[in-house]
Amino acid sequence: MFWANSQIFENRHRVKGDWVYILDDDDFLTDYTFIQSLKQVVADNDIVICKGYIGKPLYPSIWEEVPVRATIGSPNFIVKKELFLKHADKWIVPRAGDFFFINAAYENAKVYWWDKIVFTAPIGSGMPEK
Repeated sequence: MFWANSQIFENRHRVKGDWVYILDDDDFLTDYTFIQSLKQVVADNDIVICKGYIGKPLYPSIWEEVPVRATIGSPNFIVKKELFLKHADKWIVPRAGDFFFINAAYENAKVYWWDKIVFTAPIGSGMPEK
């Protein structure tokens, strides 16, 4: 996991577009209209948080309530490039870089909660095995 986090940080300069979306290598997009639909919701926002399917529950699990940032993993958010670059150093931790990143990026950002299932992921804790 640390290798993946460090690769995100080390390759941040390769970002070419206006938005950053990190989809893990074992996850996949579930909607072929993802890009077309995303274009309709990104205007005037800094972060777009979407739903995913991990096993049975939708993720983040508490969608209608105040969001708990610790339940948001990297495939749940799409971030403006400037915001991504500003907080890219938060990925350099042994575990859960996505949680540290979104916690920092979330502050003072305009966030859009997109009620759309965008990805599917295998069931797992997101933490490396010991």
